[in-house]
Amino acid sequence: MTRSRSWLSPRRWILWIGLFLAAASLLRVSIPSIEEGADAASQPRQGQGHADGKQGGGPVRDAAASAAFPAPPSPVAAGELVERKALPSEDPQLRREALLWFDPEDERFPYKREERSLVRDGDEWRETASILMVADQFLITFTGTAEAAGALVRLRSRGFAVGPQKAFSPVRVVRIPFEGLESFDRAREELRSLAGNGEMRVSPDYLARSALLPDDPEYALNQPDLDLVGAPAAWEVTTGSAEVVVAIIDTGIDVDHADLAGNLYANPGEIPGNAMDDDDNGLVDDVAGWDFYGEDAEPEDQSGHGTAMAGIIGAVGDNGIGIAGTAWQVGLLPLRAGFNTMPWSLIIEAMDYCVALRQNGVPVVVINASFAGPISETPEDSLLAEAVDRAAEAGLLIVAAAGNDGQDNDASPGGVSQHVYPSDFLSESILSVTYTTNGDVLSASANYGAVSVDMAAPGNGVLTTLSGGGYGSVTGSSAACARISGGAALLAAANPAFSAVQLKQLLMEEAAVLPDLIGKLVQPVRLDLEAGLGEADRYPTLAWMDADRIAYLAADTETLLQVLAEDGESELVGVAFFADTVLLGTDTDGSDGWTLPWIPSQESGLLSVTAIDTAGRSVVLEPLPFTALDGFDYWRFQKWGSAYAEVALSLEGADPDQDGLANLWEYAVGGEPLVASGEVERNGRPRMVRFEDAGTGYFGFDLRLRAAAADLEVVLETRTGAGSWEAWTGPFLQAEVDPADPAFRRIRIAAPLPVNGEERLLRLDLLHP
Repeated sequence: MTRSRSWLSPRRWILWIGLFLAAASLLRVSIPSIEEGADAASQPRQGQGHADGKQGGGPVRDAAASAAFPAPPSPVAAGELVERKALPSEDPQLRREALLWFDPEDERFPYKREERSLVRDGDEWRETASILMVADQFLITFTGTAEAAGALVRLRSRGFAVGPQKAFSPVRVVRIPFEGLESFDRAREELRSLAGNGEMRVSPDYLARSALLPDDPEYALNQPDLDLVGAPAAWEVTTGSAEVVVAIIDTGIDVDHADLAGNLYANPGEIPGNAMDDDDNGLVDDVAGWDFYGEDAEPEDQSGHGTAMAGIIGAVGDNGIGIAGTAWQVGLLPLRAGFNTMPWSLIIEAMDYCVALRQNGVPVVVINASFAGPISETPEDSLLAEAVDRAAEAGLLIVAAAGNDGQDNDASPGGVSQHVYPSDFLSESILSVTYTTNGDVLSASANYGAVSVDMAAPGNGVLTTLSGGGYGSVTGSSAACARISGGAALLAAANPAFSAVQLKQLLMEEAAVLPDLIGKLVQPVRLDLEAGLGEADRYPTLAWMDADRIAYLAADTETLLQVLAEDGESELVGVAFFADTVLLGTDTDGSDGWTLPWIPSQESGLLSVTAIDTAGRSVVLEPLPFTALDGFDYWRFQKWGSAYAEVALSLEGADPDQDGLANLWEYAVGGEPLVASGEVERNGRPRMVRFEDAGTGYFGFDLRLRAAAADLEVVLETRTGAGSWEAWTGPFLQAEVDPADPAFRRIRIAAPLPVNGEERLLRLDLLHP
């Protein structure tokens, strides 16, 4: 006992503490600190660095190797090395190591894990791969709802913090108890063991890097690369369309830039500024894109990369200022997924958001992915590959940058893959792009690959928009990627019936062959917009006549399916109609319109149409979901208004004929069953809400109703904010024969509503008895 008390004496304590602090100083040990809160993961403290200013930090676990393998340059700007250790390798000619970096500029993901591979090259070691990932979280998906419930319990019981699932994406984030490199390895093994029964998929949250090289920002008087790819001749066919949306998954966009603001996309399902999720996708006020990094509705660009890509794709043309984008008119959809690096978690969410928009009728055609990064797992099994597959099923084309490492992406030095993703995924929806000089040769730093890289576009010194309202030139496969995304937008504007696969084929096949690219790319070609648009103009055009994004048909009743089909360069042979790929019939005449009488024999399915001309060129309409109803179902209107304000009608659903109404039943009755009358706003939609004072609101509008659908039950509901719906039971309905046209009935709806100075949402249901 005497010896123990002597060891624990105050003098001994002071000695032991002094020795510990001295050892820690010599080894530069990174002391972990724990964040407070049950859902917060612990994080290592930032390393202090060397006295001479060189990057350094945490303990070198493989001290003998440290002299032979000096600390590498940081993979991110201003990154500081916190910790480093060797990873197991059975091949003496291959060295693997893990490094933990602290990135002070990245507020959301400051700690990044880098896994490097080096192969022996004579007396030296050469880096073959550098894989970057978020150091304190993983991604998971579940195979089903029941499996998810059990897995969530087990994950949380082991100390993992599981993030919420977005309404439009199956992927969740798992935060780990984090103390450094070892904690990542432990968590990876534990998560993989929990996923062993197949109910859960696990992946690191890989980080992609923008595929842009720095260039001197300098205003130029012309854009020679546009002349090189034949843009002026292409613009004789089309300069683009606001009905074609290009999603830019990147660092955001400078939404106030004078050359971009006019082409920014606006979400038709959202009402600006009402602090509500009008389109029920889980995001509030996502009117003009979304910031997945900052988790808000303002995808402002803080690093400049996304703004540069937006200018190349679609800076407003013919406006007397700045530059012209590849497409003069286009819907630019900014989706911010990072700062300097972009984690897969946010890239996947952004891709799934595009899928949800497209399924809701928004014409998102192209995703511009001007970023790339390697991974360590089997590519086909990765969660990003699954997101790409979901985008492909929805009909989206993903134009992806091949990277700027001057490497063969198909090579595997030392057995380590050099593929980068998403560009190298083997998917028909991916168009992988590298870059050439204005002298039509492959740039020295451009990646290539005879199997994985599809084509090229000019990417040296491309003049574009810069954050802050200015202009400058940029270089890299990012720039080439954006140029081809703009080209795809032009093709889609020329013929909206082109599928993603057709857009890809036209871009690759109607292009300029360059001798320097032979043997280096899937197609040794450089973008040629003149050839592409010239060929696109030869195809027939095809569109549904007056179709919603969902066709509602009358069950057991003959419906006339109608499309608008026109010749391109050659005469149309005919139009074929399909339900769930089963041929319903063809129309080879078209003298009375391209139509087919059809009685639905199933409750729901997919309608599609193909048109073919005498030259064998064909277009296929994207499948249109249909539902066969026993009778008239309902129309639903939603309106958000403010006291003292007159505001225009906003609809839940599409309005193809722009009559201000959601025409769910237009197919069944052979035209629009409801037609608005009375005073209309500038956008052609009827005024619905007038709040006359702070105490009472007046709700009123006139509708004309076809006699075939006249027996309706009318229900008016109202709510404030996120409250519950309340039915309005007061008298408000007048129905009478329209004196101007006896074939119609006119419904006049007017109701005083107590608003008490609050904003109030109004919903009107017209139901079939």
